[in-house]
Amino acid sequence: KFPLELKMSSKGSVVIDKIVYGENDTKIYYKNKGTVLYRPSITLLDNGGRNMLENVPILFQNNVVDRDSGLYVNILPKLDGNKVSKLQYVTDEKFELLYDYKISIPLK
Repeated sequence: KFPLELKMSSKGSVVIDKIVYGENDTKIYYKNKGTVLYRPSITLLDNGGRNMLENVPILFQNNVVDRDSGLYVNILPKLDGNKVSKLQYVTDEKFELLYDYKISIPLK
């Protein structure tokens, strides 16, 4: 069910709005909630638990970012949506914000 919130650390999550299986590609639409330091590593698994993107080259430039709305789109190779059964991702639970070292910059 979407939206699907993936907890990346104690300080942030990725909220997946939808996954679109198109004729030429597969697109994952998501937004960051809180502090997320890196592009999430999302893997789509088939019914047997195998990575559907294994041995498929994925280019980092195949990502779209709308900075105004905060929408990210990962563009992946074409996948059969009927064969996708699970989503897998990597978290970083050891990530902590160091509030004692924050810097305040006054804006005029």
